[in-house]
Amino acid sequence: GACALVSVSVAHGRHWVSLPLAGSVVIGRDVMDSRLAEAAARAGCDVRLGMRATVASAGDARTRARVTVEPADRAAPRVIDADLVLCADGLGGRSLASLCGDSAWSVEPNSRFGVAATLPADALDVPAGALWMMSHADGYVGAVRLPSGDVDVAAALDPAAARRAGGPGELVASVIGGCGRPLDCAHAQRERGP
Repeated sequence: GACALVSVSVAHGRHWVSLPLAGSVVIGRDVMDSRLAEAAARAGCDVRLGMRATVASAGDARTRARVTVEPADRAAPRVIDADLVLCADGLGGRSLASLCGDSAWSVEPNSRFGVAATLPADALDVPAGALWMMSHADGYVGAVRLPSGDVDVAAALDPAAARRAGGPGELVASVIGGCGRPLDCAHAQRERGP
């Protein structure tokens, strides 16, 4: 399920401010994705997972969108016409490249990159119902306790700083630690493997 968020705490260094947060919930990405697919199927959508899709034409009020679908098993691609296409392939997704061209998907040199991980419950002491946002010159880190009890951590990091720190995990731990909240990296490594 989902858990209500009741506060957001923002930190820079060891300076923290906490504010009430109403009307928001936290849900694990895996749970959200499966529930979204189930709801779409119940509404009559043709849900296709594990495929590569490219929107060939967008469509408008008079025409349907055209999508080329390539199954993961390398079966022959199929062309599908649809009234509505939901592209949920992330920041690095290429489903709209044929419409926008490669120029729409440029990444600036030295731009921050995103990382995320789910850590064991006792790796970080973020309370249930709280969202922590921790900032640093080298990036920012967000942490929230999931309904399962595990802790979801996501960050946007400076690439050069991540290299200097020894990798993204080390920089995330440094940002969290710099805000006065220790991250039990050894426990997280033991629980999740190398």
